[in-house]
Amino acid sequence: MNKLFFNISLLLFPLLALAEEKTEKESISLEQAINRSHRNSVDFHIAVFQAKNSYWTYRNFVSKYRPQLSVDGELPNYNRSIRPITQPDGTDVFKSQNKIISTGNLRLSQALPWTGGNFSVYSTLRRIDEKAGENPGTTYSSVPFSVSYNQNNIFYNPYKWERRIAPLKYEESRKEFVEKMEAISIKTVDRYFNLLDAQITQEIALQNHYNADTLYKITKERFKLGKVQENELLQLQMSLLNAQKNLSEANITLRQRQQAFNLFLDYPQEKQVNLAIPEEFHQFSVNIETAMREAQSNRQKIIEFERRRLEVAEEMARTKGENGLRVGVRASFGMSQTGDNILDSYVDPLSQEQVAITFAIPIVDWGVARSRRKNAQARKELVEFQIKQEQQDFEQIIFTEAMKWELEKEQYKIAQQTKEVAMRRFEVTKERYLIGKITTTDLNLAMQEKDQAIKTYMNRMKSYWNAFYTLRMLTLYDFSMESKIQMEDLIGVDWID
Repeated sequence: MNKLFFNISLLLFPLLALAEEKTEKESISLEQAINRSHRNSVDFHIAVFQAKNSYWTYRNFVSKYRPQLSVDGELPNYNRSIRPITQPDGTDVFKSQNKIISTGNLRLSQALPWTGGNFSVYSTLRRIDEKAGENPGTTYSSVPFSVSYNQNNIFYNPYKWERRIAPLKYEESRKEFVEKMEAISIKTVDRYFNLLDAQITQEIALQNHYNADTLYKITKERFKLGKVQENELLQLQMSLLNAQKNLSEANITLRQRQQAFNLFLDYPQEKQVNLAIPEEFHQFSVNIETAMREAQSNRQKIIEFERRRLEVAEEMARTKGENGLRVGVRASFGMSQTGDNILDSYVDPLSQEQVAITFAIPIVDWGVARSRRKNAQARKELVEFQIKQEQQDFEQIIFTEAMKWELEKEQYKIAQQTKEVAMRRFEVTKERYLIGKITTTDLNLAMQEKDQAIKTYMNRMKSYWNAFYTLRMLTLYDFSMESKIQMEDLIGVDWID
């Protein structure tokens, strides 16, 4: 009995040594790894900068439809040249010019989204310094105020379409950011369980090597006493050699996966961590209708569909507006005056008005306008069918993942029970072998079943958590908390700085 206790203690010693080694490393959970990847991974920083770019693009769009106040001009414009000057009798005479023209404009402009034109109010002051010629001197010209309106094409209003599409693009980018964060969670799950699997595989390989070495030594002593046959001793020697090979492979795999894990989470390359096996188990069920409703309400793809429909509709409107009769409008009203000094140029200003209606009518274009319209129409129909197909694929994926979740829960529980049974069976088989009740073949079979059960358990756990976060990414809904996943929940308020 004492000999049996001693042998079992030898077999358990590697696990105790390994547990001692673990206490010297940092232990992190799956939740901690995901939180770190949401702050430190390269994927996170890329997602943030893309979100910032979308935010400032949207802010630029909003600002464009507010009044714009600007100052421009030329200070100075020096011109010294010989130019033909038309005389009162209609002849041209080449004369030397030497002048400095200085101009300043103060302009307040406003885009009018209801019409597609631009309205502006401006004031201008111009000074001309003649340095040569018959009448050298300085004169001023002023436009105290002028009101103008300009619209290139009354049949196509680009502002109307931009005001409908730009907010969708911004909302789409916000949804896309949340999806990218959930995608980061999925990548973290993948790297987490890859490393966890490598750590457990290395533990198993270390334990199996120690067991094989100890059993070989015990059996060797029995062989000397004539209690076992040489064939059984050779079997254990083969098991020891295989255990050495498996341990070497496990150590290399562990180093590789530790490096990949550290790179993704921005840990130092030399850092080693022990990963905790997640104990949390979500029991919630997913209703197909709820998953579909939340996906339709939350996903970026749904907004993308609407945005693409509007873009092809805009293309149709632009094609029709620019390839048929085109009518434009320019109008202005203001006051102007000239004088030898600044004050005189503002005395008794005279009115000035301008109204112009432009038009263009294609007469013979050899079918260019018609082909453009047909092309735009074909693109519109193509996009509609593409969206319809993508919508069907989208709904199928949601349905599949919702069904998969129920399967993953069940498979995870079965794998957990199988692992516990296999480990218990191995312990019983090992004890029976040590007292000579069973053969080496039975012991090896129990060890293989135990190792396979642990590997299957780890794979099922990885699939379970992958399904959990995939469902979150596809619906942007946390079924465990019964709440929508919002951008503000994932990132701080100062991310725009």
